[in-house]
Amino acid sequence: MRKKRDEMGRNFIFKFRINPASIKLDLKIFNYWLLLRLVRHPDTITNGITNRCQDMLHYVFFADFDNIYYETMRAQLLALQKQERMSDIIIMKTSEETDGYGNVIGSYHAYELTKRKLWEIPQLLMRVCVDPNSIRVPRLFSGKAWVLRTEPKVKMSNGEIIKGKPEPKEILPSTYTKGEQSFAHYFYLRNQFDIPYLIENWDNSTKIQKIQYTTTSKRWHTHWIRIVL
Repeated sequence: MRKKRDEMGRNFIFKFRINPASIKLDLKIFNYWLLLRLVRHPDTITNGITNRCQDMLHYVFFADFDNIYYETMRAQLLALQKQERMSDIIIMKTSEETDGYGNVIGSYHAYELTKRKLWEIPQLLMRVCVDPNSIRVPRLFSGKAWVLRTEPKVKMSNGEIIKGKPEPKEILPSTYTKGEQSFAHYFYLRNQFDIPYLIENWDNSTKIQKIQYTTTSKRWHTHWIRIVL
């Protein structure tokens, strides 16, 4: 009986894997493998910055929130700011609308520019409702840093602007004694988005890492593959 079950297990194998850019289904039936691939192909290009500091040893706090009530996100950031005695938090909106009950909902970026060790950043991100995929970004991105978009999203085929650049939303002020902060990040954000002048404990940095990258389409492309053993 056990031998028969083992043989059936070899003839019928099911594998399922999912990530933000693809869904993979592998199904073996006797001597046939059927492979289903649902893939999002990159079709837009944009520019952004990483959170690595000029000294290459420290990082600042970048948080990417997607499809969240603004007041929920704001309350979480205020609580984190209080618990960790964080400096001013800069909030940018990338999209926003009002639901049927008058609640503001959208997607947002948050910046806090205190210099921290790499391992500290995921611990902070896991305490607020960021896009779960953003927590593991350094493992996927060759630069090993977090990235936030600072420019419009542009369609690669014809240059059409799919989504405008982020816009300033709010600054959550801090009254806590501030650790050393990245002036280079602040200077870039001030020039890019015209955010207010902030008095902080700035370092003497002048450079940040700017990158151009592609993002995936919302459309799924289907591929069937049939393999005969």
